[in-house]
Amino acid sequence: MPVRSVKMTPQRVVVAVVLLAAPITSCGEDNRATTPSLTTPVVQRELFDALDLSSEQLKPVCAAVGKDDYTTAERALARYYRSRTSVPWTFDPQRPARDPNFKDPVAEDAANGKVTGGLVQPWHTFPGNKIDWLYNATVVTRILFLKPDIFVVADTLMPNDKTSHTYEARWHLLTTKTQIDKTTNVLVTADPGLPNMAIVPLSTNGLEVSSASGVTKPQLLGWNVRKDLVPEYVPATTLLHTLTGTGPQCFLTLFLPLRPNAPNPVVRVDSKTPGSAIVVFACGRQLNIAADIGATGGITITETMPKGAPGRQVNVPHRS
Repeated sequence: MPVRSVKMTPQRVVVAVVLLAAPITSCGEDNRATTPSLTTPVVQRELFDALDLSSEQLKPVCAAVGKDDYTTAERALARYYRSRTSVPWTFDPQRPARDPNFKDPVAEDAANGKVTGGLVQPWHTFPGNKIDWLYNATVVTRILFLKPDIFVVADTLMPNDKTSHTYEARWHLLTTKTQIDKTTNVLVTADPGLPNMAIVPLSTNGLEVSSASGVTKPQLLGWNVRKDLVPEYVPATTLLHTLTGTGPQCFLTLFLPLRPNAPNPVVRVDSKTPGSAIVVFACGRQLNIAADIGATGGITITETMPKGAPGRQVNVPHRS
């Protein structure tokens, strides 16, 4: 089966702050020369190891640290902080770069009030770019496998308000050889001589279906990231199912494994109500699939064979 994934790489910035206490006598006499160090040698060493002492002005500090004389190093560092007149900037604070090479798309989206998360990656753009975590929908995922050839995934998204939201389910496929039937919106992989798969969207009312391969802008879509291999990034396929609406929404998806070189077996998908559909196959077989869109609902599958004979039937309740 294809997989869904979210990869976020937060950056952590460690800032070291040095506070040097220097008691002053009541007569205003500087008492620093006789004040013992307030930190242990181990802590002092870790502190100075974390600092960049390569500056010409910090040579006295660096020399004292090289001799493990941390008390002298503290005093030299304090003199440096007191005497410097400006802090050198690595960029013009009046004209900061708008597209630096260290730009993090995840952080940029968060700063613009757009976040994603969960198995089906529900995107939200918050009003006024102010993030409200109660704005996020609750996602409930149910998976049913009926041997030997039926996989059903039901994703219910329940918002915490009455406004309209847009949700996107992304299915990641290793292959780039895919075809989407414009009538049924069924995506079929097409690797010659290999087993393939048909991905059938069942809740089709208002559903938008598209795919992407090797896309870098405005966001990365359709890539297979292979750690420790060359090349590390190889084009793949991302299948996107998008829904917009108020109240609970449901992505109901059928996965059908196919034999090598087999064509798309689905000729029609009838979706009359949210969370249910009838799938009609070229051979005459039908599948009636329904999923309760509530948080505790189950999945029901009723199979009808080509000449009307009853096939498999299963009703699986949801287990929390």
